[in-house]
Amino acid sequence: MKTFHVYIDAREKKPLRFPDYINMLSWTALPHERRSERVQIKTHSITLPFADYALKECEEAGVTYSLGDGIVFETKRSAEEVAGNLLTTERKRQNFDRVLTYLASLSVSGVIMEGTPSTVLAPTGREPSPELALDALLRVCCSRRVPFHLIPGGTNTMRLKTAELIARVLINGAMSHAPEG
Repeated sequence: MKTFHVYIDAREKKPLRFPDYINMLSWTALPHERRSERVQIKTHSITLPFADYALKECEEAGVTYSLGDGIVFETKRSAEEVAGNLLTTERKRQNFDRVLTYLASLSVSGVIMEGTPSTVLAPTGREPSPELALDALLRVCCSRRVPFHLIPGGTNTMRLKTAELIARVLINGAMSHAPEG
């Protein structure tokens, strides 16, 4: 059984809770055979220099394989958080710009925003113009060619499924860029 190590930035205020095991499409069978492979996910809380979630190692049959810089994702939970990164002082924008520059240098990375179109674009007391924050985020993602994903969050059930989806993206990204053999 393959074991994947997901590292979660220790500064995450509400980290996602990843499942311990998931069944994934087998890497050794042809897709039309519809065979699954059970994988284990182990999470570790550390301070990551960039981003919020990273997959850096895979174990199989007692051998640990390094994934180099790994598969990395930055998460945003609200338009308020995005505005605080991008519609703000030059220093804060530069900090976020460094994160996206790093993400752009990786084979697989992305920015994940929790929400739906209606929740992300809804004005709040703290952010009356969420569309401007979203435009700023999309502009910087597009200019760096960093994928942007909008994934429903909010309820505990949605956040569990969001964690599973992120795990699938991390693992498939790692396996699609793994050396042959």
